[in-house]
Amino acid sequence: MHESKIIDDIIEEIHGIIPKVLDVSDNIVGMDSRLETLISSLNTHLNGVRMVGVYGLGGIGKTTIITTLHNKISNRFRSISFLTNVTEESTKDSGILKLQQVLDDTLGVRGQLTLKNIHEGAKVIKYRLSSKKVLVLLDDIDDSRQFEHL
Repeated sequence: MHESKIIDDIIEEIHGIIPKVLDVSDNIVGMDSRLETLISSLNTHLNGVRMVGVYGLGGIGKTTIITTLHNKISNRFRSISFLTNVTEESTKDSGILKLQQVLDDTLGVRGQLTLKNIHEGAKVIKYRLSSKKVLVLLDDIDDSRQFEHL
């Protein structure tokens, strides 16, 4: 049992050193200044919760800038979760609950459990994230309830 804990700790440490890089073009015009503004507003060197919204018309590059942000700063966090198409996924049967389960699973929490309802899911996720430095990216949200439950 002790060996498995050591192995889990090693895997978690390696995950922090070698972050997952998402596919995005390197030559996007005008991206650098917007990205630096976004990064500075997050103040990742401080403790506590930060939220930044990226909004605008469809097709202007919101997902691209968030994906680039992920690639640039994900190594500063213990765990990372990037949920895409939240609006579309949340309209499916038990959509928010499934998104909560994906969020819980992708953050590498030991002792994962099956969430029974969205209220329990929101409570469990909030509790589990309260003691870790994590990066959670939610793409394509069009209703505040989606955000509240995730």
